[in-house]
Amino acid sequence: MPKITKTESAWFDIPDDEYEGSVEIVHLKDGEIQAIVDELTELSTKFEDSGAKLLKVRQAGINTALAAASIKSWKNHLGENGKQLKCTHANKMTFLKEDGYFQTIEGFRRKLAEDVQKQKEAAEKN
Repeated sequence: MPKITKTESAWFDIPDDEYEGSVEIVHLKDGEIQAIVDELTELSTKFEDSGAKLLKVRQAGINTALAAASIKSWKNHLGENGKQLKCTHANKMTFLKEDGYFQTIEGFRRKLAEDVQKQKEAAEKN
């Protein structure tokens, strides 16, 4: 019988951040990733001499959407005015455009995915 698994998440400190920012990253399940990819993929038809061909065209922004979806919460993320910003989708997208932030979040996502995989493997051995 299938079982819904709990969502894994972990806090990470933003490296070399003078404001000591941290972010809680949630491990996206395969179905969550697929839903985002499906949402940002459109179908189109290409006509060739051999007939019509259905194509899936991925839109730009899938990686950014996955990064934004993986940010559950944060601490010490400040706006231009120096005030704490709420962890909203709009603010996530703003931070993901800042130099190095996207790469940092992607690194955290990979680290958490590795940790979750190790936990699964250890649980299967027991």
